[in-house]
Amino acid sequence: MSAVVDEIRFALRSLRKSPALTLVAVVTLGLGIGMNALMFSFVYGAIYRGLPFPEEERILRVSWIQPADPDAWRGLSLHDYVDLQAEQKSLTGLAAVHNGTVNLVGGDQPVRYNGGFITPNAFEALQVRPVLGRVFRPEEAVPGAPLAILLGHHVWTNDFGADPDILGRTLRVNGEQATVVGVMPEGFKFPDTQDVWVPSRVNPLEVARGTGTDLEVYGRLAPGVTREEASAELNGIAQRIHDANPETVEWAHFRVEKFSKPPSDMTLVFNTLLVTVLLVLVVACTNVANLLLARAAGRTREVALRVALGASRGRIAAKLVAEAGVLVGAGALLGLGLCWLGLRLVYGYAVTSPPPFWFVFKIDPPLLLFVLGASTLAALVAGVVPGMRVTGTRVNEVLKDEGRGGSSLRIGRLSRILVVTELAFSVGLLVAAGLFVKGMVKMRTLDYGVFKEEIFTARVGLFEGDFPSADARSRFFIQLRERLLARPEIASASLTSALPGLGAARVQVGIEGVAYGEDKDFPRAGVAYVSPGFFGTFGAEPLAGRDFTSGDDRASMPVAIVNRAFAQRFFPGEDPVGRQIREGTSQSEAPWRTIVGVVPDLYMQRFTAGREAPAAGFYLPAAQHDLRFMSIALRSGGGPEALSRILRDELAVLHPDTPLYYVRSMARALREEIWYVDLFGGLFAVFGLLALLMAAGGLYAVMATGVAQRTREMGVRMALGARAGQILTMVLGQGALQMGIGLVLGLAVAGALSRGLQAMLFGVEPWDTSVYLAISGVMLLSGLAASLVPARRATQADPVAALRHE
Repeated sequence: MSAVVDEIRFALRSLRKSPALTLVAVVTLGLGIGMNALMFSFVYGAIYRGLPFPEEERILRVSWIQPADPDAWRGLSLHDYVDLQAEQKSLTGLAAVHNGTVNLVGGDQPVRYNGGFITPNAFEALQVRPVLGRVFRPEEAVPGAPLAILLGHHVWTNDFGADPDILGRTLRVNGEQATVVGVMPEGFKFPDTQDVWVPSRVNPLEVARGTGTDLEVYGRLAPGVTREEASAELNGIAQRIHDANPETVEWAHFRVEKFSKPPSDMTLVFNTLLVTVLLVLVVACTNVANLLLARAAGRTREVALRVALGASRGRIAAKLVAEAGVLVGAGALLGLGLCWLGLRLVYGYAVTSPPPFWFVFKIDPPLLLFVLGASTLAALVAGVVPGMRVTGTRVNEVLKDEGRGGSSLRIGRLSRILVVTELAFSVGLLVAAGLFVKGMVKMRTLDYGVFKEEIFTARVGLFEGDFPSADARSRFFIQLRERLLARPEIASASLTSALPGLGAARVQVGIEGVAYGEDKDFPRAGVAYVSPGFFGTFGAEPLAGRDFTSGDDRASMPVAIVNRAFAQRFFPGEDPVGRQIREGTSQSEAPWRTIVGVVPDLYMQRFTAGREAPAAGFYLPAAQHDLRFMSIALRSGGGPEALSRILRDELAVLHPDTPLYYVRSMARALREEIWYVDLFGGLFAVFGLLALLMAAGGLYAVMATGVAQRTREMGVRMALGARAGQILTMVLGQGALQMGIGLVLGLAVAGALSRGLQAMLFGVEPWDTSVYLAISGVMLLSGLAASLVPARRATQADPVAALRHE
């Protein structure tokens, strides 16, 4: 142990003599390790950590497999769940949950929460208990039973002051009186981001098979049962459910998987991100190895003298490895600090759709083990390579050569290989960063066809307890809009089921006069329900026909308005006004609707890779439908704060127990929708820039060291008649060769990385030629700049001094 301490002390003394090299090496390794630690925290937290429950790998989720789209998730209907629960034996506590809005009144003001509508046995499979009170009882899930509610720990703390007497308190939940029966543990938000839970009280006899909300079904593997055995049993039941109900159950196979398993495309993206950022560490390590190799070249005589005096080559190599270890240790500490800062910045992002609660990004034992492993690898690469190289020199030749003032240790082939490795990985990183940044720019500059900065938005949800009929709900929305329009501060007010850019529902649609072979052949299109004035609020006047009016109500003819993309897709070269469309397929009971107008594309879809073009969609009058949730869009010359106050005032007059949520400007809503693109685009931009700087610096260091070692050779060449231009060309040619090889290999690396990131690229193909060409140009210019200074220095060699040494 004392020998190790001595080596570390010696390494510290030695490194103090080269402060510039020490600083560069520590910062380089710190950045490489820090970026890797940050990305590992993302990947581990999102994919591998899993649910924070005992034996979480035994908690399985059951969903239907759709042959046409095997990766898509499709939950079970209520009848599917009841049939499965009655037959299966492989899972204990088979439970179901679906997510929805919960309007809660009981604190200082009404609040909207994400709620879980859950079966009473839901917590049995999770093996989790409330910190106060109890879970739901079976009799509380009977239709008509008094409503009970479980509060999330943060709701109890923030809204009720952690009141220990909260149990038994009566709150108003979705217009109905509910009794608080428990408080869940801190951090519990199952199944995703839920804040409160109420029992699911739906009677299967009152729901037609194949209709209703899809349920997320899960259970814990029974003792002694494997996942494969459970899958076999459940799929046998799936086949029987399908055979018994062929008209309403389309599929015949269940997907049985770990509950916390993310979608396959997400797993691919995150693993690719981790591999990509590992390249940053490889570039950092090779860079530091090159620096230490260059430093070792200047210590050749010292090493030779030590060997001549009896020092073993292993002892000398150990000193060089110790130096690398000290550098890596300091870099690891710096890296952990950068990781901690990065995690704080990530959690500071404003996210409207936060990830599931088990996506926890933190510095914990797995992350520390990863940093230890990455640091060990870095120390080996950065220390062993120079150590082996410098101790492999011939002592006699070095002492003879050094007697003439030269240097026998040439950086040579090994160093050039390290530089080519740096360049190749840097090109791969830069291309990936370029694709991300280009997609981010496209997304940020996308023309939504709407005003963004001038629009203020919010959302409300109505429930039967407060609004028991469709007429009552329709009357509320009409009155709210009328009251808002009566305010002089508001220029335009409208309501919609889906704001532009935030994703409208997609439904199958039939076109008048078009025959379809099977129901699956009916095309899909976006649909939104809007009030009169919606298009004017967003500055999108009709291109043909008319807008909706107050006369488009339940008593009038069913009508629709289509967007430009819909008209071009289904009525190419025709005027769609007067034609008819219908929601649904061949068995649809929806009425045929007459198209009365065509409007510009307002970007009805969500942001999805490859979906830059507007999606085909249509709009229906809100007054012709029973709607419970609507977004409010206001336009005014005032700021969002003023509009928020006005909206809250008018809502308080109409119904003070109805909360507002998603209160924000349209511009903010769109920014928050693409938060992940900003996050990963920014990270990749940093990764690429670091790789570029390290690769250019590595190339410069090698070229400069090589030129310094060959000063006498250059002087002799010039003494024998070589011109400065020839020397310049010779040195630049060496750098160009390394650049060329690194560039070719790097483009191959880039191709592999970009395919893995395709699911996160918006409007950009993985093989985007402009990005590849731009990055190639940047790398070539950087390589030229890195080679030019040492090359010019080579032309200034003194022939007389060189001949005197020879």
